[in-house]
Amino acid sequence: MKNEKDIENFFKENYSDYLQTISLVSKDDSGETPISMIENDDVKIFNFDKGVLKKIWNNLGKRYEIMAVDGLDFQNDTVYLIEFKNGKLNKKEDKIGIRLKLTESLLGIVRGFEDIKFKCDFENLLKLQKKYILVYNEEKNYMSASFGNILEGRANIQILKEILSEYEKTLVDKILFMSKTDFEEFYLKKYYRD
Repeated sequence: MKNEKDIENFFKENYSDYLQTISLVSKDDSGETPISMIENDDVKIFNFDKGVLKKIWNNLGKRYEIMAVDGLDFQNDTVYLIEFKNGKLNKKEDKIGIRLKLTESLLGIVRGFEDIKFKCDFENLLKLQKKYILVYNEEKNYMSASFGNILEGRANIQILKEILSEYEKTLVDKILFMSKTDFEEFYLKKYYRD
């Protein structure tokens, strides 16, 4: 059975080209002007959806796309699946998409293992220590001039927490919701001290 360190080494050996700055991985290019959620060119994580998974899917000859988390990181024998959401979390499609990104990312990882003949199936992957972090823009979801908008933002986050709670302890060990500020303070400073 493979462990977390084996998985980390697998990614470093096969996808090191996609170890990119967190500024690039967290870039929101859905608007007219692309903007990075996290401005930090020193920290590097795997660009999963626009790098690793794209390569896996191309190698497998897949013509359709699957949804995936933005980044993948390995810290203290834990696999972190990280999704950056710069916009408001108020659309039904966003909530469905966030769920799909988690499940389809795990599928994509296993397909990558199969492609390179790395012996780690879905059952093995589920046994590994994994955490899913959703990093959201607090300015667009909590901070607003209107008290009603603050409540709406908190309600949207709470709905997402309830939706994703069914995956905690099944697909991943822990699901964390972090504002951009909390992510910088509690994740980046913990694992990427100067």
